[in-house]
Amino acid sequence: MEDKLKEIVQRIEEHEERLKQLERLAKPEASIEEPPNEGGMQDVVVRFRSLDLAEFSFIYKLSGLQLFLAVLYVAKEKLGVDGLTPSEISSVCKVKVRVSKGTNRTTISNTLSGAGAKVDRVDNPRGTGFAYRIMREGEQLLQGIMEENSK
Repeated sequence: MEDKLKEIVQRIEEHEERLKQLERLAKPEASIEEPPNEGGMQDVVVRFRSLDLAEFSFIYKLSGLQLFLAVLYVAKEKLGVDGLTPSEISSVCKVKVRVSKGTNRTTISNTLSGAGAKVDRVDNPRGTGFAYRIMREGEQLLQGIMEENSK
């Protein structure tokens, strides 16, 4: 019963976020490439865009959970941003990593929700909704991937 309630609450939150996105897109000045600076999202994505990912070149080989964890890790290590929203992760994947398949906000949210101890879901420090932070297990998974790619 508790799982059903959590699922319903999550779906309501996702629906509210989709409505906000549609409202932003309906405005003439709205742009898909440059989302409005609502709660600092644009700032995080713009800052990520300017990063040199040479030391994280393995990120271009990743997809799904591993890619999302890598984005969270780079944001924490290089930008000092501990936690990103699914929308921010999606924007980074599309704009910086140039991956669009499987990187919509809902897919990211569902994937990270099932990631167990690899991530932690917290209130969004830059606005409404929630953000995901990478945890020790997620960092350990990425360390293994980085070591494997450095061979």
